[in-house]
Amino acid sequence: MKKVNFIYLLLLISCLISGTTLFAQKYPVTVCAEKGLIIFVGNDAQKELQYVVEKKEGNSSNYSPLIILRKPSTLVEFKSLLLYYSTMVTSINVGDEKIVQNAWNELNNSTSGKTPVFANIPAVALASGLAYYDTAVSINNTYTYKVSVMNNGKSISSTESQPVKFVNQIIANSITFKLKTTDEKHVYIEWKVLGMPKPTSFEVFRSIVSKTEFTNTAVIKGFRSSGDTLILVVKDTLVRPNENYRYYIQAKDLFGNSFERSEQVRVSANSNASDPIVFKFNAISNEKRRAIELNFTIKPTPEIRGITIERSEEFDGKYSLLANIPITDSNYFDKSATPFKSYYYRMVIHTLNGKTFPSSNVSGFLSVKQFLMSPFNFLATTTKKGVDLSWENSEPNIVGFIVYRCEGYKGILEPISQVISPKDLLKGSFTDSLVQPKKVYSYAVKSVDKLMTESYFTDTLSVIPSKNMNPPVTPTRLRAKPSSTEIMLTWDDMYSQEPLIIGYNIYRKKSTEKDQNFVKLNSEILSNQHNYYSDSTITPEFSYSYAVESIDVFELPSGKSALVQSALITPKPVSPSGIRLFNQPEGVLITWDEPENRDISEYRLFRINGDSKPILLEKFKPGISTAIDKTAKADNFYVYYLISVSKYNVESDVIGEVSIRR
Repeated sequence: MKKVNFIYLLLLISCLISGTTLFAQKYPVTVCAEKGLIIFVGNDAQKELQYVVEKKEGNSSNYSPLIILRKPSTLVEFKSLLLYYSTMVTSINVGDEKIVQNAWNELNNSTSGKTPVFANIPAVALASGLAYYDTAVSINNTYTYKVSVMNNGKSISSTESQPVKFVNQIIANSITFKLKTTDEKHVYIEWKVLGMPKPTSFEVFRSIVSKTEFTNTAVIKGFRSSGDTLILVVKDTLVRPNENYRYYIQAKDLFGNSFERSEQVRVSANSNASDPIVFKFNAISNEKRRAIELNFTIKPTPEIRGITIERSEEFDGKYSLLANIPITDSNYFDKSATPFKSYYYRMVIHTLNGKTFPSSNVSGFLSVKQFLMSPFNFLATTTKKGVDLSWENSEPNIVGFIVYRCEGYKGILEPISQVISPKDLLKGSFTDSLVQPKKVYSYAVKSVDKLMTESYFTDTLSVIPSKNMNPPVTPTRLRAKPSSTEIMLTWDDMYSQEPLIIGYNIYRKKSTEKDQNFVKLNSEILSNQHNYYSDSTITPEFSYSYAVESIDVFELPSGKSALVQSALITPKPVSPSGIRLFNQPEGVLITWDEPENRDISEYRLFRINGDSKPILLEKFKPGISTAIDKTAKADNFYVYYLISVSKYNVESDVIGEVSIRR
């Protein structure tokens, strides 16, 4: 019996039902969500396609650009986006690597014009570049969106959505009480929802009857289905014997919109459970299935939470989990059993009150006429595309092969391919492109017959991929704002465009130097939230050029950004003050008071004769505070002033002009 993640399956079915109307419409489609509007832009997840999204508000005739959506380029990028959107809308189980891998595989294998099944789940659609979550909207305002589809940079279509008003909607479908069971340590309650729409998540609130306050409570939650009825299941294991409690649930739909609050249920933690029973349990060899077949009958009770099958190689040895099975099953096929080897099995029933009821142990033995031979001459080679695997086969009774992989040398091998059925079954090959450089991967292959019986593994091979990765996006709009003590650099937030970016590096050189003289300023990578940098390790006499680069999770750098040039703002020096003029026989004597400033390199003395332009008479070093103008002529009127010049060649303002008649 193939194991099924029931909650995940129910979620997918619910999303498909809820999304039937949505995806039947003409794109773009806009849906009200908890925090804004979600715009579904299309159903083609081809890597060469981009979706340009624009928005206008009310009756405006002008669209404003929002974003350019594209399919994620790697599984790591897809998982990062999926993790982000899973906090906002309904999602798959991001912690389940198989489910995430299946969603990614389907996205990569999707054909033009056909919506991938997983994309009916909002978080997957958002992470796949097939939808956009616009949170910059206001209550009761109306918005229209335009989506332009680009193929390799060329526009192929442009479509407008219907105007949509953003409202905080409460879904009116009632959530009503169905049943409850309790004992001294556990409370089990079911609520039911009839028809559509159906919730996809819910929170549980509890209060002690002697108190009035409800609090969000950590409980075990789940779903099950009965016809057109969705049943919401709650198990509370944090109760005290004989205490009275009240419960209600607050459910949400695919897009985070809230349902009306459920009915309140009052319960008392006391026992009313009965013990389940397993009988007619036996194990027989099934040669056609190449498996040990377990048959059993279970006395059904409402207290059963689940059933597990355990296996050991010794009657009184350590039993390990073999499978979780639905409570409605009556048989199970152990295809992992090795022929001509004895095994011992037992079933364990788990009840709502946390108790377990193991069955008696039974023995099983698989007897077959022949074994499936494993593939041989198994080879693994790293290429620019990833890891190329190849093998040979001499087993005539097979239909194909399955490739297994794990990370590291000692991990658990998991299948990463469907059944590979080449035309020539004597040889097989597979390319694993979903790998990262500098990581160890181990591979093995099994043969499979028409009954899906698998052979033993080939020898396990371990490799370190040398796959080339695309560099991250280059930072844009590098800007410099100088002051007298530092130059503040800022650039666009690239992490919001590419979540694989982990940070930035800053480079500097003197503007007159060549590019090979760039020096990295930061000793450690700046955070991806740190799109700014202050440089105070510079002097005013030089102008500097700066560049910034992105660094991604694979430690690959982007290209350097466009250069920006800047220099410190040097303050003006203080002018000499107290200028005094005296007529002397040899000329005009000028004296002044020196300012206290160590950055002054010289003083410059100017004279104005009538309406003529100022004439530079002389330059003086600091420490000199007198001068004689021997060129001044009798009966002429003169105006004198001095300025200071800093060592950075910055002149002071002109103050204190003084006049005299010779």
